[in-house]
This record gives sequence, structure tokens and C-alpha cells, in this order.
Amino acid sequence: MATSHDAVSPSSSVRRLSSAQALDAVVGPSEASGRRFAPGVAEAFVKALREQPATSSAAPSYEGEDVEPVQLQIVCRTFFDRLPSEVTEISAEHVARYADVQQALVGFYEQAIAAAIKRHAGVRERRVRLWFERQLITPARTRGIVFQGERTTAGLPNQVVRDLEERRVVRSEPRGPALWYELTHDRLIDAVLGSNRVWYARGSRLIARRAAAAVGAVGLLATVLLVVSWWSWNRSWRELESGLPGNRISSDQPQLHVAAEEMQRLLVHRVDPDYPLEARQANLQAVIVLDVVIGQDGAVTDVHALNGPEILARAASDSLRWWKFNPYRVNGHAVAVETTVAVEFKP
Repeated sequence: MATSHDAVSPSSSVRRLSSAQALDAVVGPSEASGRRFAPGVAEAFVKALREQPATSSAAPSYEGEDVEPVQLQIVCRTFFDRLPSEVTEISAEHVARYADVQQALVGFYEQAIAAAIKRHAGVRERRVRLWFERQLITPARTRGIVFQGERTTAGLPNQVVRDLEERRVVRSEPRGPALWYELTHDRLIDAVLGSNRVWYARGSRLIARRAAAAVGAVGLLATVLLVVSWWSWNRSWRELESGLPGNRISSDQPQLHVAAEEMQRLLVHRVDPDYPLEARQANLQAVIVLDVVIGQDGAVTDVHALNGPEILARAASDSLRWWKFNPYRVNGHAVAVETTVAVEFKP
């Protein structure tokens, strides 16, 4: 049975729909399949699709002027798949029960991730989820934009990103010689954050259940090992699988975090980063903030870029590895420390 969810193909390029166009896209295929909306219900359906998320807890959601075709396709597909086959008149109750916009978008996001990690066996799920959360969503809960490098896009392999684009969860936009990616719709922001929260909590509960079972099965030693496992899993969630440029090159663990200004006073050798030609041609400008670990001997042992286009983050990371500091001392003893460094790129 054809319904409105068949109207937009995953590979098609379509423009945003006006309210009238969206209404036709919902009502027309539904009536053609022998179903009709009760008076006013289809209009309320489209109005819900036009709602835009709040950018903060203090700001209310608002009603947009048009509808993203991909979002309409996702919600309609979910709605008509869930709607009982015997229903011929669609009521407001049916829409409230089976057309939850947020639930449909969460499912769409999770299906895209599942397909990507199935196709690319070496890519872990939390790496992809963190890529969405940290690279495509800003701290202000707006859509971020990331630059496609030669092999990766903000740390995620380009082929994985292209697969996600084919599934319409992200979209590309050429700007000069460069290609940039962003989420396909603002409504996906809440879907990504909500789904990630649930997924992370599920992983934490699983570790906790295993730890509880280990108490009775193996005793204290197994419990300790599982607690360590949880700690490692939690740390990898925050750091190791973020997909950002930089990789650990030493086991020298920092003892404390030192303010950037204080460490700058201990800097004895600095190497300025090269401004990549490709970035210069694309007029890329950014201040790259890096998390840096400095060993007991004052050498940089770990560099982890926290933001910015990958091409600039990589250039900044490469230069930081050659920096040298006087050792940071606590009670006369040199210790490994963690600090932040900001590197500016501008033409």
C-alpha cells in the first residue's frame, strides 16, 4: 500500500516544503490508500512537523515556516507502519498514539547508526554516537558543521559519513573546494542527545548488573575487575572513542590539571603550526583548543584536539607534539600534568 512515506527517496535532492505542500504530501497518498483524516487532524499533524526545538532550557520551542521533506518522510513512514490496518478514518487520538515525531526521529537515527557499524566492522557504535553529539551539535544545542578531510570528517572515516548521508541523517554542502557536513534537521538534535543518553545509561546498567552478579559468583576480585572495566568504559566514552584527532602515545598519566596561563610560563620551546594550503584556499579560520598532557620531563606525551575542522586540528596537534616545557613540580617533584592550549589559524 502506497503512503506518504514513499514520496521521498533516500537519494533524492528535495527542497523544504511549505505547509500546503506538506499537507498535500500527507493527505493525498493517505486518501489514495482508502484512509482519510478527520477534520483538522492533518493540519495539526503538519503543525507538529513545523515545530522547531528550543536551543536552551530557558527558550521555548517555536513553529517554523516550512517542513523538512526527510523529516516528513520519516514520521509518516513510522506513523502508517504503526497505524492499525483496519483504521479508515485517522483521528487526533491515532496521531497522538502513533505519530510521535521525536520517537520517529530517534528510531531513524538509531537505524542509521546500526546500518553504518554493520557495514564498517572496525567502527564502534559509541564512536559514531559521540561524533554526532560532539561534532554536529554545538554547546548551544544548535547544528554544528564539520569539514571533510582527505580520509576522515572530524575524526570519522569518510566512507562512514557518506553512508550516513545516504541514509539522510546528515547532509553535505560544498563551499568552494571544500565539503562540509551537518545534521539534516534541527529536530535531530534532541533525538541524538536523547538516544545517546539512553544508550549510555543502558551500558552503565549492564556493567552494574554484571558487577552485582560477580559478587555471588566469583567474589570480591571479580567485582574489582568489573569496576575497573566500568571505569575504562566510562573513560573511553569521554575520550578514547570521541573520534577527534590525536592519539595516546604514552602511559604517563597526568596527576593534575594546570591552568593554561601557568603552563605557558614554563614553555621553553614552541613550534608554530603549518597553515595547510587546502585550509588557506578554503579560507578556514578557527581557534583550535587542545587538551595536552605533559610528562615529568616536560615533553608533550599526548595531544587531543577538542574542536575545529579536522585539517586544522591535525596541524595544531602535529605542532604541539614538538613543544617543550620545564617540568611542573609539586613539593619539589616533577609530575605529569594536563593543560589546555589554544592555537589560532587565520589567513
